[in-house]
Order: sequence, then structure tokens, then C-alpha cells
Amino acid sequence: MRRDWKSEWKAMMASPYGRWYMAVLLMALCYQWIFQREWVDTAEYLRKAQSIWAGWTPRDSDRLLEYSRRSPLFGLLLWALGPLYSLVSALLSLLTLLQLRMWIREQSSYQNAPEYATVFWLFHPLLLVYAVVPMPECICLWLLLAWLRALSSSNEWVLGMTAAALLALKPVFAVLLPLMVLAQFMGLISSFTVRKAAIMVLPLALVWGFNSFDNYRALGFWHFSSMGLTNALEYNLPAYGSAIELSDAAGNAAETATVWKEQIRQVVWGNPLRVIWIHLRGVVLGLLDPGRYDIWAFFGAQGDAQHMKALIKGNFQALTWNAGLLFMAIGALVQALFLVCITFGLMKNGNFRQHQFWALVVLVFLGLSGPVASARYTLLVYPILALWFSEGWGSRKERRFR
Repeated sequence: MRRDWKSEWKAMMASPYGRWYMAVLLMALCYQWIFQREWVDTAEYLRKAQSIWAGWTPRDSDRLLEYSRRSPLFGLLLWALGPLYSLVSALLSLLTLLQLRMWIREQSSYQNAPEYATVFWLFHPLLLVYAVVPMPECICLWLLLAWLRALSSSNEWVLGMTAAALLALKPVFAVLLPLMVLAQFMGLISSFTVRKAAIMVLPLALVWGFNSFDNYRALGFWHFSSMGLTNALEYNLPAYGSAIELSDAAGNAAETATVWKEQIRQVVWGNPLRVIWIHLRGVVLGLLDPGRYDIWAFFGAQGDAQHMKALIKGNFQALTWNAGLLFMAIGALVQALFLVCITFGLMKNGNFRQHQFWALVVLVFLGLSGPVASARYTLLVYPILALWFSEGWGSRKERRFR
């Protein structure tokens, strides 16, 4: 049951949930427009854009962690749009919700499934925060939904172009290439040919080559991103109770990166059971976190990250009863109720092969976040979670029409 953008817009605005979403989105946009808050990592994205145009090159190896962990596209967009970015991002957020509703209408056999998905979107305020702040999550959600719809229709052109655009926005989307290969192996992409494979892979290869060359020009060795290295040094190792001195260990960026990787490998293989436990705990905490730190930061509050840091380290004595902890507790309860419904929807769905693949996509993205335990890293899988929530809630409210 397909609909175009115009008819889906009319259907959403006929729903009270859709009208509430529009009202809250407009309030968030006005608030951000007035205060124009920058966000975590915004400056790094802009420096990456500057480096492409002005030839900015880091002068010491510690800059490896700043210079090469960002993909180039978002910084260029932010630089080009300036203060208009929040307006464009809010519009993309609206288009993302409309596209989500159309995708769920195609995938679900419940008549009101798009309305349930709108409820899911509305009750996750982090989605509204990232709809207007200068970060790439909203654009990534819009493109990832296009990628999911292209996967369902076996459209190799859209698969290749959206995957390349996503990789140009965030290094984590390098995982889309093996996921597309797996989708082909599972028969989710029909009529495989060498031409189709080239269409899907070539745009990704071009983005990979462009950014790797820029990093080679600046740092002297070929690599796409230092994001994995950064997360291991700044988040994983401290959570495991280890730390590495971030100094110029070997005289240049390439040798320094090699030394750090070897030290990381020794820590991880030295105590694998502890590493696995802390990694899984971070995934669970990231799912339960309502985005408290980002929402607090959106309203200008500072220093409210101690509760999640205490949970990551297992230091429950550091938890103090205040507004931040109360908000986190209520938000975690709401998230847990959503997750129960999501799990029920996944188990009830009949399209097992496709949903097995989507479950793998969710596990891959959540697994990559590891002990960071931040709600913003779960945003990328929210479209799939919204579909499963719609299936779970619909199974309790109405009969299937297919």
C-alpha cells in the first residue's frame, strides 16, 4: 500500500500525533534559532571542511585523533549553510518522519502502523533535539531510511548512492558494504549481476579513496578515519580500567597509530571476558538512556554526565538523587516499556528473513557503540525500532489486513 509524499503529509496532519510532532518540532526549531547553540564535535566537522579547501595540516601526531576521525561531507554542508542549517535540518527531520511512515506502511500489515511509528518518534525527545542542532544524525536518518527502502525494492542505484553519502557523513557507515554483501547472500537483493555489484560498490570506493587520500596528504599514511582508534583510547580503555598516554610515541602519525593499536590489542586480548562484559553493558545502558545528557545540553545545562559515567564504571555509590537522576530513571522506564513492545513486534512479524537482516543491522550498530553508552549512538537504528514497535503495538490493537 504505497503513498506519495503529499498524501502521507495529509494523513499525518489528520492525526493528533502528527500535529503534536509538528508543534514540538517548531518549538525546538525556534529555541535553537534563538540561541544558536553549537554542539559536541561541530568544530571538528568545520575544521575538516577547512582542511579540504585550505590545506590545513596538523603539526603534531596528537592531531591524528582530531583531524582524521571525521568524514568530509557534513563539515562542508555546515560550512555552506551557516545559520540556515537548523532550518534545513528541521525540514529534513519532517521528511524523515514522512519517509518512515511510508516505509512502515509498505512493511507492516497493520492499518494504523504509521501512527504508532509517529508516537514512537514523538516520545523520543532526542530525535527532536538532533532535528535542529548542527550534527549529522538527522541527515543520516533520512538517508538510512532511503537505504532501507532501496534494500526492500532491490534498487541498486539508490543503495550505492545512499551508502556512499552516509559514509561521507560518518565513518561508521563503512559497515554498509559488508551488510549489502550479506543482503545479497540472503537473497534480499534480487537478480545479482556484476554490473549491480559495481553500482553499489563504486560510490563507496570513491568516498573511501577521497577521504583516505586527504588523510594521507595531511598525516603521511593511508587510512579513512581514526574514529575506531579514538573511541578505543577515550572510551573503551578507561572503561576497562586501562589508559594509554596520548603522546607522540614513535615520532610521526603513522608510527604513533601503530604503537597505539598494539597497546590496545594487548589490553583487549589480556582480559577478553571483562572486555565483552563491559561492551555488552554499554550497549544495554545506551538503549535505556533517554538522551538525558544531550537534552540537558540542548537547554544550556552543564555537567550532568556524572550519572551515566558512574553507571558505565559500575560506581553506584556515586549516584546522587537529583533532577538528572530522576529524569534518567523515568526515561529509562519509558525506554524499557518501548523495548518490550519492540521485542514483541520483532517476534510476531512474519517476514522472518528480512527482519533477521534488520536485526543484524541493529546489533552491528549497537555493538559498535560499545561502552560509550550514549543514547545518540542508538538514533541510527530508530527507524527499525519504530517498525518493530508499530508491529508490537498493532498486534495488541488491531487485526492484520494482509
